[in-house]
Amino acid sequence: MTNHDHDAPGHSHVPRTEFKIAIAVLLTGSFMFAEVIGGVVSGSLALIADAVTC
Repeated sequence: MTNHDHDAPGHSHVPRTEFKIAIAVLLTGSFMFAEVIGGVVSGSLALIADAVTC
């Protein structure tokens, strides 16, 4: 077995809540990016405006 010292400098575990928040931020950012690209390609100012107000 390996030694798993929690008092070691630089050793930390990311709490599950922060991991879930990171996933939510990535999903929201990807949808925003897709709306901006879709708005530019289609010339839709409504899609671009919707992406900016996320």
